Amino acid sequence: MTAALLIALIACSTPPETIALSSVDLSHKVVTTTGTAHYPTRIKQVVHNGFLGRDATVWLYPLLPPGDVLHRDIHFLVMDTREPDPLLGYEDRTITARVSLPTEREVDKRVRDAYAAQGYTFSDGWLLLRTVED
Repeated sequence: MTAALLIALIACSTPPETIALSSVDLSHKVVTTTGTAHYPTRIKQVVHNGFLGRDATVWLYPLLPPGDVLHRDIHFLVMDTREPDPLLGYEDRTITARVSLPTEREVDKRVRDAYAAQGYTFSDGWLLLRTVED
């Protein structure tokens, strides 16, 4: 059984908890939470899902507390299969996502540098929120 399949099975068997963004941590497997997506720096990349898996196009963007368009400290970076509206700079979003630590393959130096160039910083212990399909 591949790791991706195992993660998908766990995600499907664990009902999402609806919690405040500020309460999300690694003790949560799948959450539904609300925040403000920052789209000024949106990054599109292709995720390779192994030998037999299908590649997926994803967009990365920070999710900050609801209504927060001023701060630039990233606690949560969203990996989403839904393309953000190109006309929006910010959007209040409710997402259902798997909570995890990011890997270098998912969020590499190029991604971190792109956010740094726009004035964003990554907080210690920041987390990746991988959206799950409804």
